Amino acid sequence: MQCNEAMVIILMIMKKFLLIYLFAFCVITSQAQYVMVDTLKLNNAERALAKDNSLKNQKAFFDAFPKDWPQYITTYQYLDIKGFDATMYDKAKYQITAFAEKLTLIDDSTYCARLVNLAIGAELDADAPSYLQQLQRDVMRRKTGTMLKIISQLIEGDQMLYWQFYWSNLFRKPYIEAEYNKLYDQLKDKYPSEMKIMSIAFEYFCGKSFFMTDGHIDGKTFEVEK
Repeated sequence: MQCNEAMVIILMIMKKFLLIYLFAFCVITSQAQYVMVDTLKLNNAERALAKDNSLKNQKAFFDAFPKDWPQYITTYQYLDIKGFDATMYDKAKYQITAFAEKLTLIDDSTYCARLVNLAIGAELDADAPSYLQQLQRDVMRRKTGTMLKIISQLIEGDQMLYWQFYWSNLFRKPYIEAEYNKLYDQLKDKYPSEMKIMSIAFEYFCGKSFFMTDGHIDGKTFEVEK
């Protein structure tokens, strides 16, 4: 009897979570604006940081800033729909600049871990994604050891997702190749497996990527096997 009651309770809990998941999925995939971040808190923290770059204000801004790619892109993306509120889209450059330049009192491990997490699953595009990609490269140059220590602790799939975003580009430019060669030569002995993953990502995504908003299938024609 107790076993049956426990099973009923478990099924009710599973049903509840399924309904919550379906609701969230419908909201995210609809054309309505949906933001996973408390933008009022984020904007207030940004204003406070601009007035006083104290540890308290740095922590408040860091805590309010998006924590992963879904939060980041739903906060700063542009949607070409009627009635779109571009407030956060317009703030993207300034808030990412603040994240890049103002958080001098946040310890490197905490800061870099957030940065890596933001890039896992991210996709190339103009504006906010581009700002994030540039920040990844800037911090990688300045804090290479900390960044690689964090990346090396990720599962291999997440490492690939990180490097996929890091190297995604419409064109394979000489300065990007130079950056890749320098990073590979610097780290291949200490992080051989991580550099193998990075090299695969570079080969497949540098100069072979499209903007996220251009789509991967739409508008393209394919030969059908007869």
